[in-house]
Amino acid sequence: MSAAASAAAPAGTAAVAVPFGFQLVFLLRRGFDVLLGKTAVLAVCFFAASAAWALNLSLLSLLLLFVGQKKR
Repeated sequence: MSAAASAAAPAGTAAVAVPFGFQLVFLLRRGFDVLLGKTAVLAVCFFAASAAWALNLSLLSLLLLFVGQKKR
């Protein structure tokens, strides 16, 4: 809360002024939590896609190996 806002507070109410540093730390931590959450979701999706791609490649190579063995 700014100095003008705390001066405009009605008599009898305690205006709590949170220092800017605390607000900044809170916002940064909140932003990092959101960023890490999104990063974790993206990492899981990436690894799932990579695993599926690797499985497809290995299945394709087995199929080609099988077809190559049959032609001999």
